[in-house]
Amino acid sequence: MAAKAAKPATTKAATSAKAAAPAKKASAKKAPAKAMTKTEIINHFAEKFSLQKATVRAFFDEQAALAATQSKVGFTIPGIGKLVVREYKAREGRNPRTGEKIKIKARKRLKFVISAAAKKAAGFE
Repeated sequence: MAAKAAKPATTKAATSAKAAAPAKKASAKKAPAKAMTKTEIINHFAEKFSLQKATVRAFFDEQAALAATQSKVGFTIPGIGKLVVREYKAREGRNPRTGEKIKIKARKRLKFVISAAAKKAAGFE
């Protein structure tokens, strides 16, 4: 009986030691960079230009609203890119399950085109 009582104690110690080991391995790996959230971007600009967060948030909200209303004719954000309407021709496609031919109608889509300066800064050119 004494051997059985000692066994669970060893198991708990082994379990806690095993749980601690992966944490060391995980900290050794470098975490991938994450994209900034809207709140982080607002905080950055508010701090950088000594503005109130509400003012910066209002600016970004207005910019988004303006981009939405102007998207039909194009909207440019200097140094970043522009929203453009792209027209696609009607074409023939195939249903991937059945292989049956289908007609795809002509359509317009909104596309964001990255500026050359932004591509170069990101290392794509």
